[in-house]
Amino acid sequence: MSPKREKEVPVSVLRKAAELKFIVDETFKIEEALRYARDFVGPVYLSPVNFQTNLDKVSVKRAVAMVLKHPQFRLTMQLHKILDIK
Repeated sequence: MSPKREKEVPVSVLRKAAELKFIVDETFKIEEALRYARDFVGPVYLSPVNFQTNLDKVSVKRAVAMVLKHPQFRLTMQLHKILDIK
């Protein structure tokens, strides 16, 4: 499940999810992931935003820094975009 910033996900729905994934861009705040992680049992992934085949290096650095600071989260990448697989 990838919670959207515009709408709060109920705890009852969170409990049914197998994993959570947050897209890290220039507006993402780690507090959002920390808040959801309190009520969630399962892996929580941070994924830097990428645009088509262009790797957003700023977002990658932000996501890596967040995972290093908060080791309960995992880093994930949209490899299909990096490799231009449709």
